[in-house]
Amino acid sequence: MADANNIVLEHLRHIREKVDKIEESQLEMMGRLGRVEQHVAGLHQDFANLSTRQDRFDQRLDRIEQRLDLIPAE
Repeated sequence: MADANNIVLEHLRHIREKVDKIEESQLEMMGRLGRVEQHVAGLHQDFANLSTRQDRFDQRLDRIEQRLDLIPAE
């Protein structure tokens, strides 16, 4: 019976090692996913800033065209 207990304990230790490795890997992946989410959020902010700048350029171009009488005044 002692041999059977030793075999079970050996298998349990092996399973525990595998679970520990999976847990470590999962924590690493969660950290990496968090960094990806931060970068995506930064890209959204960059696109919003570009959109705002584009709107300002459009307004400035409209004013320039009006001053040069290239388009009718509104």
